[in-house]
Amino acid sequence: AKTGKRAICLDVDASTLDAMIFSRGGEIVKEDRVTFVSPQTLAMLDMLQILFKEDLAYQNTPRTFGDQTAFGANEVAFAFRPSSSLPYFKLVMEGNEGWGVARIPQADPAKPATVLYGANVSVFKTSAAHQSAAWAFLKYFTSPKVNAEWAVKTGYLPCRKSATEEPALQKFWAEWTYNRVAFDCLAFARSEPNVAGWQTMRSLLEKAATEVVTGLKSPQAAMDALQAAVDAENARH
Repeated sequence: AKTGKRAICLDVDASTLDAMIFSRGGEIVKEDRVTFVSPQTLAMLDMLQILFKEDLAYQNTPRTFGDQTAFGANEVAFAFRPSSSLPYFKLVMEGNEGWGVARIPQADPAKPATVLYGANVSVFKTSAAHQSAAWAFLKYFTSPKVNAEWAVKTGYLPCRKSATEEPALQKFWAEWTYNRVAFDCLAFARSEPNVAGWQTMRSLLEKAATEVVTGLKSPQAAMDALQAAVDAENARH
């Protein structure tokens, strides 16, 4: 029966789109070249087109968290977000026990795949004193006990295996079954390409998906235009 509500407020994010390609068995790098022309990319765009044509989804305002608010208000059935969003979902779902966390749907559950991504911690080449202080912080930050506490409080995954043996993280996982779901995805997660121009290519992927969900282009036309733009970006580097 119809509820008058839609299934999802979709945040058109490149990493989520990559995960949708990976989870269908697709790749986005072939012979050291970023390519989005594949049956899996087309299937992903086809699905988005159907969701929006049938009014089963609406687009989240880019770089906002309206999908989290909508989920907390019981306006949508689910949302795609990274593990770092878990603390915020817990806030909006406080007092509601009827929800959980799952890995992204898989075309073949026997051969799962998803995307692995997140922020970077870097040391810039400055003065010797600054570099030494930054390195000291990195050693502290990635020490097992501190890293485990960071993972528990932020939802990010621990940076090193030894952190998983810390009591704080073990207790966190034992408290609620869904607290460990994202960590278990590490066994089959794939990183995004580490190539020059990738940040621009991410924006191009988001543009293609937005063109599909807004009806500006068909999935095929959007994929072809995306690849042409990606090829042009490749040629620049």
